[in-house]
Amino acid sequence: MNKFAVELTSPTSVDIAITKKCNHRCVHCYNVWRTDDENSDVHKVLTDEQVERITNELVKNDVWRATLTGGEPLAELDVLYKLIISLNKHGIALGMNTNLSLMTDEIARRLTEELHWDNILLTSLPGLVPEICDQVTQIPGSYYRIVRGIDICKKHNIPVGINIVISKKNLFELERLYDFVSNHKVDYVSITR
Repeated sequence: MNKFAVELTSPTSVDIAITKKCNHRCVHCYNVWRTDDENSDVHKVLTDEQVERITNELVKNDVWRATLTGGEPLAELDVLYKLIISLNKHGIALGMNTNLSLMTDEIARRLTEELHWDNILLTSLPGLVPEICDQVTQIPGSYYRIVRGIDICKKHNIPVGINIVISKKNLFELERLYDFVSNHKVDYVSITR
C-alpha cells in the first residue's frame, strides 16, 4: 500500500460541484458561497467547454472516480446529464451527493434507462421527522420531498444512501433510524457529527 501511495501522481477520486445552487438552506451547510443574490456566481453553471475540459483532465490524470455534487446537482439537469455521459464514455465511476428533493420519475427513468446509472445516490436527511428535517433545511415540506425522492429512486432500482448530520436537534431520533431504513429500503447509512 505504501508503494502504491508513493507512486500516485494524481487523486484517484474527485468531487465535482456542478452548481452552487441549492433549494435547501441547511443550518450546517459547508457551502459558504450560497446566497440569494440573483447576480452572484451561484447562478453560473458549467459550460459545454468546461465539461469537456474537466473530463479531459480526469482522463489525462487517471482519475478513477468522480462524485457529482453541488449545491444541488439535480438543480442543473442539463449539466448533470452532460457530465454523466462524458464521464461514462471514459469509464470513470460515478457517485452523486444530492438532497433528492427534486427527484422525479422522469429523472430516475432517464438516469437508469438512458444513462445506465447504477451507482449509489447519497442524500442528506437532516431529520427523521418532518418538523426536525424542515427546521434544519429551513424549507417547509423538505422532509416529504426527500423521502419521496428516496422512494422514487428505490422504485427505479437506484441504490440510495442517507447521511444524517447529528446535532442536539435530532440526536433523539436515532432510535427511529432502523425503522426508517427498513421502510424505505435504504442501502447505506452514514452518520456525521
